[in-house]
Amino acid sequence: SASSPAARHATTTTGMAANPNVTAYYSCTNGKVVVALFNLSGTSNATTVTITGFPASIWPTQTQTFGPLIATDNGAYIYTCYGSLSTSGVMTLYTTAAGAAWTGSGTKALFPHQHVYSLA
Repeated sequence: SASSPAARHATTTTGMAANPNVTAYYSCTNGKVVVALFNLSGTSNATTVTITGFPASIWPTQTQTFGPLIATDNGAYIYTCYGSLSTSGVMTLYTTAAGAAWTGSGTKALFPHQHVYSLA
């Protein structure tokens, strides 16, 4: 359809102890998707962060990148966090635009953000 009302969807996060679930808020209008994430924080247990569970209706036809984002890695603020959303709906977060890994310990968090992309 050309547009959908704002909705929310539970997602699953990996890369943190207890793998916190985060609610993704999204809307789609004329092929433009807005996704917002809030309250992603936990104790790191891996050097990666992925978020899955986005509804197939908002998966892009090409991988979408976004950033910079504000995050914490091992408890330290970073302002260079970037992410990508794949064509299979997997969001991967990195500490830099070049795809640098996270620290596998300490506190890892992503500050609230939203990004916009085209489905096609």
